[in-house]
Amino acid sequence: MPKVFTVVEKVKKRYRETTLRSFVWTLATLDKNCDIDNPEEVYEYCRKLPNAARNYWAYYKIYAKSWGLKLPEVNFDKNKSIPFVPTEEMLNLVIQKTKLEKTRKAFLILKHTRKPTPTLHHHHKLLNFKQNKKGKF
Repeated sequence: MPKVFTVVEKVKKRYRETTLRSFVWTLATLDKNCDIDNPEEVYEYCRKLPNAARNYWAYYKIYAKSWGLKLPEVNFDKNKSIPFVPTEEMLNLVIQKTKLEKTRKAFLILKHTRKPTPTLHHHHKLLNFKQNKKGKF
């Protein structure tokens, strides 16, 4: 851990205090579970943390660069978040309260398909929207 505090002293002018606390806590966790002077071992440990691997590795990179450790090429899988799809009751309430017709129709599509619609452009024929002179809805 003394090496971690040396790194904190070196970089404390570049980061906020809360970031530095997270840095110390993360590296203390890494130090407890693996040899932080061995990048391969740290990488293997980080891969076991699906939700936090990227954050742990980002903090570890600061430490490794400060001590001149050679880092392996890493590739963590992106976390795929599940999109929020509101309940039918919620959608009915939003549809009732929405005054803008385009928005109301978008929520109706969401209600009937149960899929989030990122843009209305895909459904312009279904929604019967009029295009302006620039081709926008």
